[in-house]
Amino acid sequence: MLEDHLGLFWVGTAAGGLNLFDRETGMFKHFMNDPGNPHSLSHNRVLGIFETRNGDLWIATALGLNKLIRPADGSENYSFIQFHEADGLPNEVI
Repeated sequence: MLEDHLGLFWVGTAAGGLNLFDRETGMFKHFMNDPGNPHSLSHNRVLGIFETRNGDLWIATALGLNKLIRPADGSENYSFIQFHEADGLPNEVI
């Protein structure tokens, strides 16, 4: 779990991907792996969430590392850049 610098509350799960909690509605927005979409989360098992000093959110999974891309329009249409062993990681499990 992580509350980022914007006050957004992120929850990683063992099989349900990455989830963003909406404090106003009490509901979650779910981000899951879509094998046909290279800009989706790389795996649904989230092992860690980290925010850098400049506000970048990194998500560690059982199949690669992901950088969250926040849309410029302020919407919740987030996407991900995936990093894998082929990109220089020592293995796929982060």
